Amino acid sequence: MDFAPDIRTTLRSVLLALALADVSDPERGCLLVNATTERAAPGSTVEQVRSTMAAVESVLTGALERARVRGDLGTAQSPVELARFLTTFIQGLHVMGNARADRSFLESAVSTALKVLD
Repeated sequence: MDFAPDIRTTLRSVLLALALADVSDPERGCLLVNATTERAAPGSTVEQVRSTMAAVESVLTGALERARVRGDLGTAQSPVELARFLTTFIQGLHVMGNARADRSFLESAVSTALKVLD
């Protein structure tokens, strides 16, 4: 028997936690977002950001592939493409947190983003 929560529940929890952390402490910011948007980054910084984003995408891809095996995700969905979308969406959440979006806005955005899993 598998006691792991379904992928939608897990992703909703993670995405909301990330978004609300930024709202609760907007001065904190996100190093990845800041490194790529605030100034022209040296090549080594860009490579570090790419490497980190690739790691996030890899973790998400693995989770989505496991969800597919458990039957939580349809076979028409590409785990890699979904992971790329979610990686991009996470960075957008950080930006909106820095812009001090309110909780209802962020919850709505997360709910809409998770519809890609349907």
